[in-house]
Amino acid sequence: MKPISSGTRNARLAAAARERLRRPPEPGAPVDLEALSRAWTETAAYASRLAVAPGALIYEEMFKLLSLIDDLDALAKVGAAVDDEVKELVRREVSQRIAGQRRMAALVATDLVDENNADVWPFSELAHGR
Repeated sequence: MKPISSGTRNARLAAAARERLRRPPEPGAPVDLEALSRAWTETAAYASRLAVAPGALIYEEMFKLLSLIDDLDALAKVGAAVDDEVKELVRREVSQRIAGQRRMAALVATDLVDENNADVWPFSELAHGR
């Protein structure tokens, strides 16, 4: 059996975090806050690398970038420790990427937005034209 890559593990943790937000938690269910916090930090690093990558992002890359931002929000909402300095750095880097590719980012945000992230930056700005 192949080991699970950290990117796959983080995607699974983020998906579980989003699912946990959609349904009430089970009483007494254990939550591994350390794993959630590690996933948040690794996801933030991945988002940062993608945001500052040279050249224009193609649709799939922009989709991944905005998905990572959605994952960061979901992980934070379920209890992951958030480094405010890193969060602000990622936000600046993503903002710069969005500014350079506004139309692509808006298209992707419109495809990604749902009731769970409609009020989360950058979806609140991009998908609704604010």
